[in-house]
Amino acid sequence: QKQGSGRVVLVPDAGFAERLAADLRFFGGWAAGSEVEAGDEPDPVLLLRAAESSAFSQVAADRRIAMERLAVLFRLAQELPWRFLVLPVAAAVRRALPRSAIAERCSRIEPGGELERDELLRRLAPAGYLRVPLVEDPGSFAVRGNLIDVYSPSASHPVRLELDDELVVSLKRFDPDGQRTRKSVNEIWIHPVREVLLGPDELRLARGRIGELCDEVCLPSRKKGELLGDIQSGRLFFSLESLLPAFYREGLQTVFDYLPADARLAVLDPAEVIQVLQAEMAR
Repeated sequence: QKQGSGRVVLVPDAGFAERLAADLRFFGGWAAGSEVEAGDEPDPVLLLRAAESSAFSQVAADRRIAMERLAVLFRLAQELPWRFLVLPVAAAVRRALPRSAIAERCSRIEPGGELERDELLRRLAPAGYLRVPLVEDPGSFAVRGNLIDVYSPSASHPVRLELDDELVVSLKRFDPDGQRTRKSVNEIWIHPVREVLLGPDELRLARGRIGELCDEVCLPSRKKGELLGDIQSGRLFFSLESLLPAFYREGLQTVFDYLPADARLAVLDPAEVIQVLQAEMAR
């Protein structure tokens, strides 16, 4: 099943989208989930939720929704198989990080392959993963010597990587509650879990662009310094997602830029979709 044979279904709102995704899985005979590891069937029904962040309302983005969005965008960027993409209007009109930005930061890891431990750890934090003592939630990782636990949002369970120098000895799922290993897997994907990627290039570009904008609007020097300092630190701070356009030189893209040219589009309840679209664009 190639990606190009997928159907995109545009619907009015999030509630409609959730019901439709559940119906498609039920009538298609597909179990719900978003597993992409070898040996398990990946979820053929993708649901792209709308981003909650806005430059005009100080609302903290829901981390869970952000990770769900990135799990879907990762699948599309890597051209992994899917059958249906359910797309609420709000998710269709809002731009996301460029496809190239997420594709460049996806890593496929297999037993027997080579993996530089410190390089992997350096990539996880800028991609949005949180370092914790025990991995219990998606978007987190833990390190104990040559054992690295990582929980990708596109996987049903966290995975424990065992390294021998730069050789991947094994990959095993484990229970996030009891921390007991379950079974070996043949591959895992690690991908970004947020849209604002805080690599050196992105931070440098954002500092320059936002500094210029601060000068244009005559923002007080103290506030400008605090804002640029927060960006330079590379840490997450309130309303960071509202600055998304400043971090990518090539500009943001819509989900349609992630899709193959031969993807088919269906619109359910066109009159309602048009009405919601107009309201969303006006808002």
